[in-house]
Amino acid sequence: MAVKTVAVIAQGEMGAGTGGQLVHHGLRVITNLTGRSGRSIGLAKDAGMEDVGNDAALINEADMFLSILPPVQAVALAKQMAPHIKAANKSILYADCNAVAPPPKKKFRRSLSLQVRTLLMSEFLVIRLIPLRTSRDIMRPGSMPMISPS
Repeated sequence: MAVKTVAVIAQGEMGAGTGGQLVHHGLRVITNLTGRSGRSIGLAKDAGMEDVGNDAALINEADMFLSILPPVQAVALAKQMAPHIKAANKSILYADCNAVAPPPKKKFRRSLSLQVRTLLMSEFLVIRLIPLRTSRDIMRPGSMPMISPS
């Protein structure tokens, strides 16, 4: 599966920083800015992220979904996205980029896999990510290592 469009939620420092890196390397990065703060909207726009307006469009247009938000919100976001993934009837890589302990992670996977059969799950470890400010801030490809699906 060639990845051309990546959905990123949320658009804080980490999400916008990741989105900016992906845009810099030629990918289309989409998000849903509905209900977000002015600060988050500004970070997303500065990073080159495109607002698609709703969660269904986010899933329908994305080849890959990056969940980058506070760990306590990871399971809720997965449950929020599951019906849209199911309705889209396509395979999508849902990458959880959050520091979530193993017991909640199992609950997270179970809740998604019960609702979505075509979901590919993975985890990402974001080791260093900074907002784009100068050309020296640009990370090299491969600086967000992926952990194999378990």
